[in-house]
Amino acid sequence: MDSIRILKIIPAKLRENWSWISEFLDTERYQFTFHGLNKDKSLGRIWGGVFINEDLTDYDVVITNEYFTSFAINLKLKLLGRKADHVKHIAYGFNSSRSLLKTGIFFIDKFINSIFQRTDMFLTFSRYEQALFVKAHDLNIEKFCFTHWAYALPEIESTEFAKSEKPYVCMIGRNNRDFGTFTKALEGLDIDGVIIAPSYLAHELDVEGRENIKLYFDQDMNACSDCIKNALANIVLVNDDTVGAGHITIVISMLLGKTQIISDVEPIEDYFLKNIHGLAVPLQDANAVREAIRELSINEDKRRSFELASIEYARNWFSPQREAERLQINLELLLRGEALCRVDKKWLNAYHNQKT
Repeated sequence: MDSIRILKIIPAKLRENWSWISEFLDTERYQFTFHGLNKDKSLGRIWGGVFINEDLTDYDVVITNEYFTSFAINLKLKLLGRKADHVKHIAYGFNSSRSLLKTGIFFIDKFINSIFQRTDMFLTFSRYEQALFVKAHDLNIEKFCFTHWAYALPEIESTEFAKSEKPYVCMIGRNNRDFGTFTKALEGLDIDGVIIAPSYLAHELDVEGRENIKLYFDQDMNACSDCIKNALANIVLVNDDTVGAGHITIVISMLLGKTQIISDVEPIEDYFLKNIHGLAVPLQDANAVREAIRELSINEDKRRSFELASIEYARNWFSPQREAERLQINLELLLRGEALCRVDKKWLNAYHNQKT
């Protein structure tokens, strides 16, 4: 078979030790080149994508993994005209934690939509988010595929969290997190709370006078993982169901075999089954969160049941090898011009069997 030339673009700077699921693919069949835009701001990513220092026509496939970068590469491909017609564009892990490109002005939004429509395949980490993007940019749902976000859990170095003498629950994240309900739920409990968040959210986190809540900013993946590992439970509370729901934190927790308490919203169902992997609570219900924490603190058998089920589920479905397999299947279908495999049928059968 002929080799496929693939350009993988990331919005951030390309680190020396950076790796991707491409390492699990046939290197003779798929020849990857990696390019980092080194841009953080949305407009910077659009600028960096349009003026990228790469000839996109040298490649058969271009893969982007961020909303504004995907828009920029589509715009670039359109500007290149017919000579770029052969280039397939895959928006991988397509999501947006920022405001969407919508102006409310019909003709401008129609132009923006036409740019996004240049994408040949959207691969999302949540089935729920697909409908949101279809509606936002008038996209074809048949171009969307779902795969689980995967992670190869490294050996975790011990941090101060391993030395904690008092049981604690933790909440880690940034986008769409409901830290207010978390702090309120801990009132009256003899259990500590740990929050790890980015420093730009400091003004939103009011824990003054709360001796049982510890606040940490800008911790690395190892520290976050060690925090989860040594916690009584990991908690993921979101403000609403309009965007993703902490898939990264959920997956890492399940790989670590940690019981979780999670907002009962549709986006989490691809990863977490309530009363099988942990407890689900209504949105913005501090009393329900408090009762869930109390229940898990006294019922060790239930915690253990959740932990074992989580580890098994995560090992079966959240591996980089499986994510790479999903990409390969749909990449080959796309290149042959065939209908995409929109969801892993093996997982879907297992999901429905467990849910019922």
